[in-house]
Amino acid sequence: MMSEFIPRIAVLIDAENVSWKHADAVVAKARAAAGVVQFRAYGNKATCKGWLDALKPHRPKRTSPQKTGKPNAVDMTLMLDAMVYVLRHQVSHVCIVSSDTDYVPLVRHLKALDCRTTVLGEAKTSKALRKACDEFVLLKKA
Repeated sequence: MMSEFIPRIAVLIDAENVSWKHADAVVAKARAAAGVVQFRAYGNKATCKGWLDALKPHRPKRTSPQKTGKPNAVDMTLMLDAMVYVLRHQVSHVCIVSSDTDYVPLVRHLKALDCRTTVLGEAKTSKALRKACDEFVLLKKA
């Protein structure tokens, strides 16, 4: 008898790009998908505080880029972590919480590695990012 495949999902949050006030919507989506292995918020202590507080029951982790204050430091750190998780077969589905178009190349690379991709973003999310992912979820105004 074959066992049912349960995806291992990483929810990676660009805390500099999306407000923690969307935490309930993000958790609801994650619960519906099942298989979440971790929530990780990217940014400095101030930008991550709301996310960490809102996600406390889910034991989130904060990742601060080595060079804080540098352009795209959060984006690059999130991208590297996503690729490492997939290449090490730690996850089969990456959920990115951001409206940042800079993640389009990441999404394309993840899909090329047979990783399912979901983006949760605000109305400002570009058409390119919406089209690149397997699923786009619009976060309503918080």
